[in-house]
Amino acid sequence: MATLRKRKNKSGKIVYLVDFYFNGRRFVRSTKTDDLKTAKLVLKDIEAKIAKNTFGIDEISPKRKVYLKQFEREYLEYSKTHKARKTYLADKLSFKNFIKFVGDRTLNSVDQRSIDRYLNARAEQVKKSSVNIEIRHLKAAFTKAVQWGYMEKNPFKGIKLFTIPEAAPKFFSKREMTQLLEIIKETWLRDMVVFAVDTGIRIGELVNVTWSDIDFQNRRIRISHKDDFVTKTREERIVPMNDEVFDLLVGLKRNGDYVFSTTDRSRMDSDFVSRKFKRYVRALGLNEEYTFHTLRHTFASHLVKQGTSLFKVSKLLGHADIKTTMKYAHLAPETLHDVVNLLSFQSEPYSGLSVVSKNSQISTG
Repeated sequence: MATLRKRKNKSGKIVYLVDFYFNGRRFVRSTKTDDLKTAKLVLKDIEAKIAKNTFGIDEISPKRKVYLKQFEREYLEYSKTHKARKTYLADKLSFKNFIKFVGDRTLNSVDQRSIDRYLNARAEQVKKSSVNIEIRHLKAAFTKAVQWGYMEKNPFKGIKLFTIPEAAPKFFSKREMTQLLEIIKETWLRDMVVFAVDTGIRIGELVNVTWSDIDFQNRRIRISHKDDFVTKTREERIVPMNDEVFDLLVGLKRNGDYVFSTTDRSRMDSDFVSRKFKRYVRALGLNEEYTFHTLRHTFASHLVKQGTSLFKVSKLLGHADIKTTMKYAHLAPETLHDVVNLLSFQSEPYSGLSVVSKNSQISTG
């Protein structure tokens, strides 16, 4: 139970205090007011939090001086458990670069000025798009610091990122895809490439597809969460399989739970798959920027070029926002003519005469 009592502050002014117990510990908190009515409202708020057990760390404990390296260790432990490996590695790199620049200071000493200085200095070392990615990872980390009660506000909120002109997505032509499939020696890699380019799924989703996700009867693939895998948008979706994927899956020999697995029946490593694929891209002398993810762009780009609506492509790709899909819009400009040609507001040829009602008057002045 919480109670109110009075106390004089250093200036001799009377203020009301709330005296209460929480989790077996006694706390005394100032209401910062000498108005009894206002103090009673603060008292009721504290009593409600006690009843609901909703006190945060910052409300029941004195502020602790938490340093960046200490927080880095705690957050990366959380990231490794709750996020995809690729995201965890990006979190780790972001902390490393940031601490190298600002030093091992307390979290509360990190302000927007120090972040802006880091932003500009880092932009001289790497691409601005890479800096933006690091800032986003650090912003997410400091949001967690606020939730953990280490600080009251996230200093990364309000930081203006670099404006990056969005480049048109690169994709393989049909000829390049044919060349790749002809040169790839490993059957398992060729199968994964076909599966990826015919479904548009991400590599993280690809290596996590299990046989239980395959619905042969309805020709559908469920992109689902696993114990150690969560989809990028945190939503599950259904991807239809075309004839090529259906025939591929029917002909595959099952080796454990995963559709694409190693010889010891475990899940394929996405980084290993990406590196193997990149070697063949280089062997053909193709664009150095082409990666395994380019297969996803290829899937979307060729569908749009053939007239598939951006809305449908967005659904197939699992985009959380159709704005992300708009980067493919330039590939189908000719379809716009098909749309406007559907309109016709004149049933007969224009005669040059206008129809005027009897009651209407035309002013010549």
